Amino acid sequence: MITGNQLNNFMEIKKLKSCKPTFHDNTESDLIIVPSGILDNKLRDFEIYHSAKSSLPSDITLAVTFIVAIFAANFINPPFLDGSTIRGFFGAGLFFVLIKIGFSLYQIFWANGHARAEIISGLKSPSKKK
Repeated sequence: MITGNQLNNFMEIKKLKSCKPTFHDNTESDLIIVPSGILDNKLRDFEIYHSAKSSLPSDITLAVTFIVAIFAANFINPPFLDGSTIRGFFGAGLFFVLIKIGFSLYQIFWANGHARAEIISGLKSPSKKK
């Protein structure tokens, strides 16, 4: 039979040596204090940049699919729809996807979207604008 003292010793959790915090080479000592409005604007810019960058591969894949369908498929004439009309829909889809790819490239390279490193460096430097 286990006594109360033995149970307490058994249930005592010892602190492991690996739980001590260690500092790495890339640890920074800077503290960034930012008003919530500025942080919201910076995060919005990052979301725009990230969504444009992440949607670009799927848009390119969709454009290639439309190109293959336009040039390789035989569009037969089903009832109530002409084959050239179907090819026109694929052409219009390709046109809109190419516009979306161009807009995504604009947002990535020339718009106000920023990468994470640019946002952090912008928050570290004091803003002179009011």
